[in-house]
Amino acid sequence: MKLKKRTLRNLYNERPAWLDLAHKKLDAAVAAAYGWNDFVEILEHSRPGQIYDFDEGVLLIRDTDEKGYIGSMEKFRKDFDERILERLLALNLERAAEEEKAAEVKKPKASRAKKADEMI
Repeated sequence: MKLKKRTLRNLYNERPAWLDLAHKKLDAAVAAAYGWNDFVEILEHSRPGQIYDFDEGVLLIRDTDEKGYIGSMEKFRKDFDERILERLLALNLERAAEEEKAAEVKKPKASRAKKADEMI
């Protein structure tokens, strides 16, 4: 019976501290790979019970009831995800423009029709 309760869903619902820490480290590594040092700072410097408020630009301590903390965490994740998506879209558009520009440079010149005296 105990094994039936060992599911990923239950693990994520329980959200043990080691899992939160693993996600935080992974998120920080990905942010660092993209050069998003502001996100790395947020992720590396927040502690349990702290939530970064993007509107205020500060870490807030949330030692309130569990429901208040969960609500704050949900808002943080939504804001964080929104900002990541904005940056990924901007990066995607920038790369698409670069590729389009490179494709224009590589276009072969149109050949002209040969005149009768040029034909062999």
